Amino acid sequence: MNKLLGLGALLLFALFATSCKTFSGTPQIKPDYTDEQIRLSEAANIRRMIPNSPVKALWLSHLMLQKSEQDEVVDSALTALFTDCSSEVKTLMEKAVSDEQWYEAEKLCKTLMCVCGTEAVAPEVQASIQAGLSEKTVAGIETAESAETEPLHKTSDFIKGTVTIWVDKGVTVQNRIGYSEVALGSGFFIDATGSIITNYHVIQSEVDPKYEGYSRLYIKLAGKSDDRIPAKVIGWDASCDLALIKADVKPGFVFELGSASDLEVGDRIIAVGAPVGLEHTVTSGIISAVERDVGMPGKVIQIDAAVNSGNSGGPIVDENGKVQGVVFAGLLQYQGLNFVIPVELLKAELTALYCGGEVLHPWIGMTGRTKKVYPSDEEGVGVEVLYVLPAGIADYADINPGDVICSFDGVPVKNMDDLHNAMIPAGTDRIVEIEIIPGGETPADADGAPNRKIVKIYLEKRPEYPGYTIYQNELLYKAFYPIVGMELVPVSSASVGKYAVKSVIKGSVADESGFADGDPVEIISAEPAPDKSYLYVEVYAKKRRKGYLDVTLGFAVPLDSTSFF
Repeated sequence: MNKLLGLGALLLFALFATSCKTFSGTPQIKPDYTDEQIRLSEAANIRRMIPNSPVKALWLSHLMLQKSEQDEVVDSALTALFTDCSSEVKTLMEKAVSDEQWYEAEKLCKTLMCVCGTEAVAPEVQASIQAGLSEKTVAGIETAESAETEPLHKTSDFIKGTVTIWVDKGVTVQNRIGYSEVALGSGFFIDATGSIITNYHVIQSEVDPKYEGYSRLYIKLAGKSDDRIPAKVIGWDASCDLALIKADVKPGFVFELGSASDLEVGDRIIAVGAPVGLEHTVTSGIISAVERDVGMPGKVIQIDAAVNSGNSGGPIVDENGKVQGVVFAGLLQYQGLNFVIPVELLKAELTALYCGGEVLHPWIGMTGRTKKVYPSDEEGVGVEVLYVLPAGIADYADINPGDVICSFDGVPVKNMDDLHNAMIPAGTDRIVEIEIIPGGETPADADGAPNRKIVKIYLEKRPEYPGYTIYQNELLYKAFYPIVGMELVPVSSASVGKYAVKSVIKGSVADESGFADGDPVEIISAEPAPDKSYLYVEVYAKKRRKGYLDVTLGFAVPLDSTSFF
């Protein structure tokens, strides 16, 4: 594998020099729709948005119309705006159906039904879209049936169903000597038409617009290692490190996808792949853990089976012969610490991967954590909103810190994993419903109560580094809460850059650094890394837990984590 993951969020505790900065961006303010002039201006902006962003325009016009109805100031212009937006989205849906762009058609169909009601899309159109999606993706989802063979559980069959991924990157010249550059990985067949699952990082040079070199994708079949067969990338997801490629071959074996319900810690598994180019290597081991957090959307599986560079993209197979995951990373300096993308995540992505192109993840401008009635509870009762980005999607929808999300797009949400698993297949540029319980209550308290509300929300494309978006659009001391994990309040208006810690998020960088409520803190500097992946912070503090000993700390905080959504 050519991807090395670190498990810790905190990278360093050391002094460093950087320019002084006690503010980041200027907070945006959502428009006040009760003001007539602002309402007219926003309506004009939304109308200009229709040609390029019709779904977002539909959502904003819905919010304006809803707010106006509450304030009893509805006028015909707002109603006409909403009608025009919905008509444009419907036209796009009909075109997607005509062009057999089923994934796009489904998103637009669900958007219309969410905002305008189920009657907005004719039943026969809904049926046509579902039939088109099933025809396009059934091979990948029901692999055992599509192969029309009885499942075989011999190791030799698994080898036949696994391929070596070969990415030719041309020749690199060093000291006047040319060296062939090749990226190696593994993959496995999931349907009888030659569709193959692998890792995104294996085929990244094929689709990454930042890559400017030569790149050609091939596969090698079991028993035919001298033959390189051209392949093409169908769909990919950089965040989840998954890709679907296709070659014009008849698979020797088609894998069946398993289920999380079949998997327990201690179960035996085998890994098939091409470590360091040694094709068709089989290693065995056990499931070491099933809920490891390594910064990807959702949890991953830890295994102790030996895997190395070249195993990336290969299958992890259980004793029943079903794929339980995709190898994607390991800690090279340690033995037996390797990680696998769970099959449930793969299944959630299949439809989007089959439909082609880049799979985008949604973003609604919040951070949160699992809400529990008691800290000792194993089960959560929802996701508590900790922070809302000013003038972000959630802010427009009147979602506030302290609110509890208990369902997303019809899927019950009890914890952060549930929320991520529901958001991944939802896609972007569509409107969904989420169920909210106002802050201060739990789902059990508010069950059946009138304050439980449904909120319609637009799904934007997730930024590469959400924390950097917050850094750009928030006052620095307020950005410390979602990014560093400590809520700061100014000591006084005269003391610029000096604050007191109001609260600390458990498990955050601030918590692990020993900060506590009431600690005096002075922000010396905070600068993002050149690639915007980390925020380098220097603070002066008097920690209560250390007897108010003066200390200057420098640390790096990741600007992406599973707490951002």
